Amino acid sequence: MSHEEHRAKAPKKFKFAVITVSDTASAGKKEDLSGYYIIEELKKAGNENTYYKIVPDEKLAILRA
Repeated sequence: MSHEEHRAKAPKKFKFAVITVSDTASAGKKEDLSGYYIIEELKKAGNENTYYKIVPDEKLAILRA
């Protein structure tokens, strides 16, 4: 399949998840501006956010997210 054929058959919109890893944001000490930004930009393009979570920078918390 050529690049052009692949692009023509690929979905134009997609569903996405955002997981922010931050000790300070997960503790409520600061707002997650980067997470909100990427969600809004992808939604403006017509994509659908299906999951959003902020977790501390800990291996187990990240795995559970």
